[in-house]
Amino acid sequence: ASNIRLICNKCNKPTAVRREKIKEGKRVRVCKKCGEIIDKV
Repeated sequence: ASNIRLICNKCNKPTAVRREKIKEGKRVRVCKKCGEIIDKV
């Protein structure tokens, strides 16, 4: 685990991220607080 937190563009707060698969089968990083897609990995 990492101590680094990303800043979410939507909620503008430091957040942990989770990974989800989107419809195209690609994995993306998602804000745990608001659910916004942060970027495509």
